[in-house]
Parts: sequence; C-alpha cells; structure tokens
Amino acid sequence: MIEINNLTKSFAVGKGKNKSSVTPLRDVTMTVPDGKIIGLSGESGAGKSTLANILCGILRPSEGQIFVDGKRLYDEKGRYVKKTGARICLIPQQPHSSLDPMQRVGDAVKEALVASKTARRGKDAKEKMLMLFDYVGLERVLAARLPSQLSGGQAQRVVIARALATDPTTLISDESTSMLDASTQNNVISLFEKLVSERGISLIFISHDMGIVSGVCDGIYVIENGMISKIRGKS
Repeated sequence: MIEINNLTKSFAVGKGKNKSSVTPLRDVTMTVPDGKIIGLSGESGAGKSTLANILCGILRPSEGQIFVDGKRLYDEKGRYVKKTGARICLIPQQPHSSLDPMQRVGDAVKEALVASKTARRGKDAKEKMLMLFDYVGLERVLAARLPSQLSGGQAQRVVIARALATDPTTLISDESTSMLDASTQNNVISLFEKLVSERGISLIFISHDMGIVSGVCDGIYVIENGMISKIRGKS
C-alpha cells in the first residue's frame, strides 16, 4: 500500500527580480491499496506526471511524506530511499523512447531481470524473459527485434514485461495508452487488469480521459489547480 500525506511540490521559475515559484501539487493526500487500480486524472499540466516522478524518485517533494507498506519513501533529509522504491515501476507514455534503439528488446528484459536479481545471467534470464513475453502476450520471436521493428502496442508490452522483470508491487501507467489506437488500447488495459487480479499488483492509472478512467479504476482522484479530490470509482 502507498500512502501519500500532505504532499506539496513547488518549482522556482525565473531569475533575479523575476524569480517566483509555481506549485503543481499542493497538500495532496491519497491512498493506493494493494491489488487495486487507482485512477489519477486532470487536465494536461495539472501535476499528474509530477506526482508519478516523485513516486519514482525523479523529483523530490517540497513537503509531505510518502509511505510504502509503512516505510518512508523519502528519509528525514528528503532523500529517496531506493530500497523502498525499488518495486515501484513507471510505464511511460512513449515506450519506443524509453527503449535503447540499438538493443534487442529481449535483451532489455533480460537486463532488467539480472539487475533486479530476479534471474541469473544466461539461461535463467533467457527462460524468464520468454515467460514474461508469453505472459504479456508477445510472440517469442519478437525478442530478437529492435524497438524500431515493433508496433506501438508491441513496444508497450515490452516495456510492461521489463517492468514486471523487477517484481514490482506498484505500476504507474502515465498516459501509457493515450498514443495507441482503440483496439490496442483495450488490449493493454485488459493486460493491466490481468496483472492486478492475478498478481495483486497495485496500478496507478494516469489519464486525462475520464471515460477510460471511470470504466477501469476502483477509485479515482482528480487533480485541479494543484489540489486533489477523490471521486467515486466503478462499482
């Protein structure tokens, strides 16, 4: 479970006499239970990706606390605790740009398996990589391809397989279906639902499309003017 308490993030903008600050997140409090899909919606620039980046350690919060299974995600000095955050994985909006264009996609997944110590280098990593390809609905022959040789939907599934290689407890989907056609979008959403139901993974589903969010999520938070509010999810 992730608990976010009174989180605020401000950025300094400008210089000298023109220096000021903007606050995309102000006093945000929300909970992400285990095994649930929690929607995070709002207009572009509302602070959704800022929150995702804070959860992944890319940005530091200005104020507030975050707990993962009761452990602090940021220590008393504001430093990201990598051991606590290691099992939070971000699925980006543009999967092709997050993959090494010169690396075969199967090797990218094997690399994640070895780095996270969920597989040993060599045969063990290859076998587990192929099992992940099976699980996310990718043909095994695609493992030998480069990212540029994959469709958007295939690349998105590779990125999901790479995230699963780290044995995550929480996935963050940051507008990861917005660039896909309707059919592929539905397939990826079905895969997310499968991960949550079969593996008990928590999913933070970030999207500006309230129609999709309302149909998919167990609970929904909306960010507007830096403030967050919770609305009813699906029954």
